Amino acid sequence: MAPPRLPTHDYSAPSAYLVTIVTHARRAVLGCTSPSTPLVELTEVGELVLRCWLGLPQKFPAVALDVFVVMPNHFHGIVLLNATPDCSSPVSLLAVMHWFKTMTSTGYLNGVREQRWPSVGGHLWQRGYYDRVIRSDSELIAIREYIVGNPGALWERAGRMRRNQIG
Repeated sequence: MAPPRLPTHDYSAPSAYLVTIVTHARRAVLGCTSPSTPLVELTEVGELVLRCWLGLPQKFPAVALDVFVVMPNHFHGIVLLNATPDCSSPVSLLAVMHWFKTMTSTGYLNGVREQRWPSVGGHLWQRGYYDRVIRSDSELIAIREYIVGNPGALWERAGRMRRNQIG
């Protein structure tokens, strides 16, 4: 897995991080959306991703989860690391993301083999992930709003693209 973006940042320091992971070849295997609702209807693959994300605090007691969204071809989430004063087992973002991508990829490949889930070329995710260190409360609020609005924004972008192609 590729190293995080900021080589000088201590990714095990208490902090909040935005993480984004994109499916292999940007294939929409995690869910689907419709213009009538701003929600994503998850596939079995998307449900697996959701279960693994929600399982992070059990695997890593130093992890707390904030807002997140499973989109058809990517995932956004805010993870808080080592934020409690009694954190006896600090963890790095790299370790958390490695576990998450490994568990979801393994589950996905098992589903492809055993339950005929759609294959996206042998991999669930693109290599690496995007991370952003969240440095202020105002930035945290803005990122939360972005994540929560992401499904609805998908249809707004599609509508703008169609209008631009037509006119």
